[in-house]
Amino acid sequence: MFKTPLRAQLVVAITYLALLGAVGALVHAPNIAKAIYLAAALAATLLSRRAGPWVYFTTMLWFWLGSSFARRLMEWHAGFNTESIVLIAPVAMGIPIFWDIASAKGLLQKRGIATPMLLLACVFYALFISFVQGEIVAGLLASTDWLFPMLFMFHFIVHAERIDELEAHLATFLPIAVLPVAAYGIYQWAHIPDWDGQWFVESGLGTVAYPLTPGNRAFSTLNNAGFLAAWCGVGIIMLSYFRSALGLVAAACALLALALAQVRSIYASTLVGVIATAFLGRGGLGRLAVLAVVAAIAVYAGAEAADPVATEQITKRFTTIKNLGNDESAQIRVEILEQIPGLIAKNPIGAGIGEQGRGRAATTGPVDTANIDNGFLAILLAMGWLVGPLYIFAIFWLMLKIVLAAKASGSALAGTVAAAALCPLGMLPFIYFNGLAGVLLWSCFGYALALDERKQGWGNRSRFPQTPRHFLR
Repeated sequence: MFKTPLRAQLVVAITYLALLGAVGALVHAPNIAKAIYLAAALAATLLSRRAGPWVYFTTMLWFWLGSSFARRLMEWHAGFNTESIVLIAPVAMGIPIFWDIASAKGLLQKRGIATPMLLLACVFYALFISFVQGEIVAGLLASTDWLFPMLFMFHFIVHAERIDELEAHLATFLPIAVLPVAAYGIYQWAHIPDWDGQWFVESGLGTVAYPLTPGNRAFSTLNNAGFLAAWCGVGIIMLSYFRSALGLVAAACALLALALAQVRSIYASTLVGVIATAFLGRGGLGRLAVLAVVAAIAVYAGAEAADPVATEQITKRFTTIKNLGNDESAQIRVEILEQIPGLIAKNPIGAGIGEQGRGRAATTGPVDTANIDNGFLAILLAMGWLVGPLYIFAIFWLMLKIVLAAKASGSALAGTVAAAALCPLGMLPFIYFNGLAGVLLWSCFGYALALDERKQGWGNRSRFPQTPRHFLR
C-alpha cells in the first residue's frame, strides 16, 4: 500500500491530525464527532493492518496518544461523562491481535515465549476471579487496563520475522509523535485551554491555575500527568538511538514536558534508563555527561521561558522527596495503602481485576480500591498471594532477560529498547502500569524479545540490522 516507511508514517500522522481537526470543528455536535471518530478508528484498523504490522502498530499508538484529547473536545460543550465511548477506540483497535495470536504458527516454539504466556495466564486468572464473583461487567472494563495493553507484546512476538522493518518506521514515527504531545504539554502548563480546563475541573482532578501547580500538573493530550511523563521518558530514551535534527528538538521538548508533568517516579526511572542507554545503547559515559549538562540548562531555560513560576514549582516538587510527611499526595497514598492489606487478607486467592481501576470506578462498590497508588499491592489484590507474586517475579525476570539478551547481542537498538522499558516499569512502586503506560512497557518487552528471536534465527551477528539513514538527519 505504501512504497516506503517514511511515506506510510507521514500519511498516518497527517490523517490522524486531520481527524482531530475534524473533531475540533464539531465541538457543538459531539454525537456526530463521536460517530466520525469511532468510524475512523475502525477504518484505520482495517487499512493499517493491510499496510503491515508496523503501520498498524503506530496507528494504534496515535489513537492511544490522542483519544483523551478528542474526548475533551467532544465534552467541552456536552458536559463531562465518567466513561466516554471515545476511549474505547484505541482498545478496540487491538482486538484483531487476539486472532493473530490464535492463528500464529509455531508461537509456542518461539524463543522466550514462556514468560509472556505466564504473564497472560495470570491476567486471565484474575479476570476469571472477577467473573466467578459475579463482577462480569467490572472485569471486562478492567481488562482494558490489564489485558489489552499486554497484547502489544504479543504483536511483536507474532511478527518477529519482520521486526527488522520496524526500525525504519520508528525513525519517522517517534519524532513526529513525541514532538506535538510534548509541545502541547508545555503550552498547556503556561495557559491551559478552555476545553482542558473545563474537563480538568469537572473530572475532579483539580482546579485550574495559571500556570499549573504541582497538584495540577501538565497532562498534554493524555488523561493524566503520569501517562505524559511515561511517553516523554520513553521518547527521550528511544530518540537517543534514532538521532535526527527533528528528533533532537522532540527530545528537548519531551525533557521539558517531563519536568512540567512533575511525576517523581518517572524522573528517577528515566534517569536510570538514560544511564542504562549509555552502557547498552549508542551513547558513552562522556557523551552522556555532556548531554546531561546541556539538557539541564535547556530545561531550566525552557521552564523560565514558559513561566518564571515553573522553575519554582518544579524545584518544590523535587524537594518534597526529602519531606514526604508534608506532601499531600504522599499522605493520600499512605491512607489508601493502610486499607489495602486488609482487603488482600480477605481475598487470599485474589479479588479479581474488576475490584479496582476502571472496572470498580464504573460500578457500585467501595471506591477506595478504584485507584491503588501501589502497583505491587494492586497486583496482590487482583491475583492473591499465590499468583500475584508469580506475576511480579515474571515481570522482573522478563526485564532482566531482555537486558542480558541486549548485552549479549551487542545490539545498540536492543539495548536502547531494554533501557526504555525501565521508564514505565519505574511506575510500579506507585501505580500499576495501565493504559498508555502499559502499552509502552509491553511494547518495549515485545520489541526486545522479537529482536532476540530474530537475531537467534539469523545466527549471524553481522547481519543484524544497522541504523538506517533517516530522512530528518
